Amino acid sequence: MKKILLFTVLFIQFYGFSQIMFYNVVTSETDSLYVLGDDGNVYEQSVVVETNNNLIIGFTGMAMDQVNSNVYVVAKSQGGSRFLAKLDLATSLANKIGDLADKISSISFSGDGSLYGITGDGGSNPNRLYSIDLTNAELTEKADLSGDQDNDGEALAFNTSDDFMYRMAGEEFLYKIDMTNFTTTLVTSQLLDDGASGHAMYYNGTNFITLSADICTMNSLGEQTNCNDIPFDAKGILPSDFVGISELGLNQSKELVKIVNLLGQQVEYSPNTVLIYQYSDGTSEKVFTIAD
Repeated sequence: MKKILLFTVLFIQFYGFSQIMFYNVVTSETDSLYVLGDDGNVYEQSVVVETNNNLIIGFTGMAMDQVNSNVYVVAKSQGGSRFLAKLDLATSLANKIGDLADKISSISFSGDGSLYGITGDGGSNPNRLYSIDLTNAELTEKADLSGDQDNDGEALAFNTSDDFMYRMAGEEFLYKIDMTNFTTTLVTSQLLDDGASGHAMYYNGTNFITLSADICTMNSLGEQTNCNDIPFDAKGILPSDFVGISELGLNQSKELVKIVNLLGQQVEYSPNTVLIYQYSDGTSEKVFTIAD
């Protein structure tokens, strides 16, 4: 049997964390979901498991439907293919919807609840904006953006304040897209290019939170502030409600106290079930064991 660590939460309250904003992020190189602070530190990690055992080796996008709070990810498979999946943030379990016909590098919902994705330079049709069918992951091309000046890296986020889709187009380029006719306007060509901008972004109702080699706050003019280095190539970002948790990496001796299910009921070990292991040092971890 294969034991997969899904969650480690260190319940240690610390006053200094009260000013930190936390975000759920996924990366292009791992199968994990992380909690990232806007200070640049990682506070939690959980392995994402696809419910039908489809292998995940990384992610290239994550977005939330504001109508029903459903979360979707673009997952990478071996061989370079990608598929759309619905992700449960609480359990880190993903359910595959369908294979994507091109290499989508970022996704975002528009104001009417439609999901859009954009291909990067490695796509069969680079820099194309598609609508994505949530029932089968079918792509419908909406715009060819390959004529816009850009560089390696793509990120999309819808601005609910002005109803434009914003596109970080690699390194220093930021565009906004009119979703009525899919025309683009260059906002700025002076984004920070520490690494290459255009990895992930999220609009919080006031500003964008952007990810490249840094996590930054950015306004609609492309002015970036409060930037801090991050330790990985993040490819999707959503808000997290975690507060007062300690940083990963603390080594403490601990013993297993009990096992509970997601309802908090004490249970015996069983495979193919999400269980919560509670330890003597106050930590807990969600564990999913696949029976061979």
